[in-house]
Amino acid sequence: MLLLIVEDSVRMASLLRRGLLEEGYAVEVATTGIDAVWQATETTFHAIVLDVLLPGIVMEADPQIPDAYRQEFLAGQAEDTAWVVDRGETTTVPYGKVRNTLTTLEATALEPGAYDQKIYGPGLGIILEQALSGPAEVAKLVSVTGP
Repeated sequence: MLLLIVEDSVRMASLLRRGLLEEGYAVEVATTGIDAVWQATETTFHAIVLDVLLPGIVMEADPQIPDAYRQEFLAGQAEDTAWVVDRGETTTVPYGKVRNTLTTLEATALEPGAYDQKIYGPGLGIILEQALSGPAEVAKLVSVTGP
């Protein structure tokens, strides 16, 4: 089984690659979104392991207020859009104070009127997510483990 790892951290990509090779998988690595797209069009992979915060993949590499971008699109199944509404703030979650955060407002055409706010921390990903409409749903970063 051939897998593609898309990870901009050379150390993390190496750890993932080594672990997957030990499990018997064939593995290729891309360290940028552009390389990943090129490799995925040239080779058929059974699965792709993607760093979702890789600049330019799920979010822009340098998001600015009031940028809007499509996060994913498959007509009728995944039509998510995000708008950058704040950046550079400090946000406190159970994990601690996170500086230089990025805040987005997110919606999908599949659920009109449903909005979520997500706050991203550098090197951490989503640190706070909350529904702004519908049932009260909140997720906060509590801890980080690993390398």
